[in-house]
This record gives sequence, C-alpha cells and structure tokens, in this order.
Amino acid sequence: MATFENKKKNLDWVMGIDEAGRGPVLGPMVYGCCVWPIQYEPELKLEGFNDSKQLTEQKRDQLYARMEELKNDKLYFEVRILSAEFLSNRMLAKNRDSLNELSFNAAYSLIDSVMSQGFNVTQVFLDTVGKEETYQAKLYQDYKYTYPQLKFTVSSKADAKFPVVGAASICAKVTRDLQITNNDMREPLDLSKATGSGYPSDPNTKKWLQEVFDPVFGFPSNVRYSWSTVDNIFNEKKLQVNFFDESDKKDKNQKSLTQMVSQKKSETNGYYSKKIGITRNFDL
Repeated sequence: MATFENKKKNLDWVMGIDEAGRGPVLGPMVYGCCVWPIQYEPELKLEGFNDSKQLTEQKRDQLYARMEELKNDKLYFEVRILSAEFLSNRMLAKNRDSLNELSFNAAYSLIDSVMSQGFNVTQVFLDTVGKEETYQAKLYQDYKYTYPQLKFTVSSKADAKFPVVGAASICAKVTRDLQITNNDMREPLDLSKATGSGYPSDPNTKKWLQEVFDPVFGFPSNVRYSWSTVDNIFNEKKLQVNFFDESDKKDKNQKSLTQMVSQKKSETNGYYSKKIGITRNFDL
C-alpha cells in the first residue's frame, strides 16, 4: 500500500482555494486550501463538498470532520487566519495594503506551502478576487518560473463549481466560525449582546457596534477598523483615529503601544483626537 509521501510525489494532485469572511466588519478573514489526487476525485465528489454558504452548519461540521479523517491519506488541507486586528493594521498603515492584496498574499502562501511539501500539484482552482482574467494572468506570471507545471483556473463561484474548492470553502468557514465562537480576544466581551451576522449592512451588527464602543479604547479587537462602518461611527462621535507602524516611533527604547490609546484635546476643533498604535501580528 502506497504511503502518503509516495502519493504526494507520484500522483497528480488538484488544489482548491477559497475564503470565508471577506465582507464582515467583525472577526477574521480565513483562507483555506484543499488538495487531493485527481484519480480520487470521483470518489471524493460523493462526499458532498460544496459551497459552504449552501450548507447547514451541521452539514459543514460533518464534512469538516470527514476531511479530518481523510487528511494525510486521501487529501490534505491548510488555512490562513487573517485577524481583524491584522486586517486593520495592514489596511490602515502608512504603507497600506488593499484587501485584494492581502487576499492574493494568503492564496500565494497556501500555494507555496503545499508545493514546498512536495505535492505534485498540476491544477489549481480559485474563487476570483477582482476580475477573473486579471487574477488568472497574475498567477501564471508569478509562478511561470517556480512552478511552470501549474495550470490555474480562476472563476466566480468556484466553490459551487469545483468540489475541491468547495472543500476549501468548508475549511475556511468552519475555522472562522470556531474563531468567533471561541471569542479569542484580549478583552472580556458581553456575548449576551447580539452581534448579528457581522456584515456592515446588518442593523443588529450596527447596533452592536454602537453598544460596545468605548470612548477611550474604541472597539474590541475583533472589529475591523478599516471598514467604513467603523469609520462612520468615529465620525459621528467626532473622533479622529490615526494608525501608525512600530517603524514610526522615534525613540527606539519606547515600549510597544499595541492596542494602547492616547487621548489629547485638539486645539483646532475642540474634540478629542485619538492615536491608536497596532503592531503587526505576522507576515504571510
């Protein structure tokens, strides 16, 4: 019987990549990938992998548990968790990154990780970020020398079209839900207050943001400061938020200001101006 290491090298594999939580103002954005041998695809299709948004929470959990059983035998998967704090930091820093750039980096990180482990991947299917043809051309250009054997297919709603992308979607969604459920934050949070769906257009989410807002510390660390919904609240409160990198500090001996807030009265407009320093959590 072939070992998993032999399968990695001797079989042709297909990879799917998808994300969960791109749009919400709350919680992380999670990218997931799944790979499996092309010859196993007819069998694995029968498991029912599909767009995670089309599945019930119970069905997603069941399929994720099944993937855990099959991992390192008939398939393999990984995730990248981009916390709300990380997104805020990168999107509001002096040398800022767009959400699309952060999405590209997460996808590239997954591709590089899988390839570095010796998987003989020949096909990669991805849900699109921006225009399909632009993203696909970018992938071919960026990998034509390092992994010229890779054939990329970028498509809208790829998670509903390709089961391997559906499996990646499930990995990402279940991981994001667990992160939110476990409430992995530094601050104590009253979970009795309904957060709603987490999407900016949700009235319950908007109400929750108003309720948890603190005039000194702003929002909990699961809130994306880079979203316009949050910016609008600061404008309503007549508060200005300035983000800065650790590289902006003049005094090298100065202690880290991670999530510390300094407040001083503005001389020009009579309201409070805040400076919030958020250090970089990690690099993809």
